[in-house]
Amino acid sequence: MNGAGGRGFHPVLGILKGRAHAVHQERIAGRELRVENFAERFRDRVRAARNFDRQDEQADEREASDRQQRAAQIERHVEHRFREAAASDPQAIHYQTEHAIEGTTHELGWNAPLPARSLLIRVDAQAGQLWWTWVFRGDPTGWTAVDVLHTDRKRIDELIAHLADQETWDRGETPDYHFPGQR
Repeated sequence: MNGAGGRGFHPVLGILKGRAHAVHQERIAGRELRVENFAERFRDRVRAARNFDRQDEQADEREASDRQQRAAQIERHVEHRFREAAASDPQAIHYQTEHAIEGTTHELGWNAPLPARSLLIRVDAQAGQLWWTWVFRGDPTGWTAVDVLHTDRKRIDELIAHLADQETWDRGETPDYHFPGQR
């Protein structure tokens, strides 16, 4: 069996050995291709993750901006409505503000007819929160936080209108009002 192919050459086995070598080379090439494909796929995933993260950051920035804009709109509306209410009967209703680090507290106070009561509202533009409480018999009922994106002018007007609910206040109760998403 020492034919023309040299030592250990067998025409059938030589072909098989050659095929085995080719298959082996294809396997190596396939592994390299799979490694390259893996690396490409992984790079694609890294790019996709960066894009997702960028989009997420942009969405967060848009939401923060929306909250600040909405807070400014709500605060302007509160101030406008409180001024309107106080102007409707300056003997019975008063409006005042108190400025502090955490924001401006707007107070709409009811003097007459008794019982005296107030509605306090503070809008925190940085946090995107509206805080409100009734004050009855000199004591606040407890601050309630509302996401500014969960309120609108109509709801603010409804809350303010409850200050004039003489029947409820006359019974010694505070009106029950809840904003969507209120904490």
